[in-house]
Amino acid sequence: MKLWKKWLTTIVASLSLCIAPAAMASAASTAQILLYGAATMVLAKQQLLQMDNNNQKQMLANTQAKTGVVNNEAYSDRLENIQRNLVATGLIKRNYDVYANPSTDLNAFETIGGVISVNKGMLDALNDDELAFTLCHEMQHGEKRHAINGVLKSIGISTLVDVSLGGNADVLDILLGSVAVNYIDNEFVTMDQEKQADATGFNVFKNTAYNVGGAASSM
Repeated sequence: MKLWKKWLTTIVASLSLCIAPAAMASAASTAQILLYGAATMVLAKQQLLQMDNNNQKQMLANTQAKTGVVNNEAYSDRLENIQRNLVATGLIKRNYDVYANPSTDLNAFETIGGVISVNKGMLDALNDDELAFTLCHEMQHGEKRHAINGVLKSIGISTLVDVSLGGNADVLDILLGSVAVNYIDNEFVTMDQEKQADATGFNVFKNTAYNVGGAASSM
């Protein structure tokens, strides 16, 4: 992370050597801005990927602190049992921490670190077949790393460039971590990502003993 500013400066310096100083000054300036943005986005994505792979316990604690946790073993046992059945298909490649939060809204989400939270309202409204497909769907957001792209889009390139050029890696770490936790309030998931999670989630779901009709009724 401490190499951010050095890497970005090297990229721009290399570009400048390839452009004529006078006639191409404007083009150089534009190209430099584009390169800063592209390089910063790549490096931020690498950092978020590290968080996604290695910071599960921290992200779980941060997310639970934000949403609250249902203190009822019946809810956690139900989720654990369904999760165990999905993992048994051999089609889930990542490890997920799944828990119930006390919101009565009909919703569930997956965020950085492979953390999945299901609202109590969803657990109360769905049967096991429907809930199993919901977890398949959320796990596929995790398998496809959709949260990483969502966090990057929620921050924006200009903010990332400003922070990285400031040369303070700690500030960038704090920014990415903070946005990752607060991302659950305003998930940035595209329609294509939702369709992908539905399609690949169903491929897992149909390999379980659950009624495949639960996929349609869960929606």
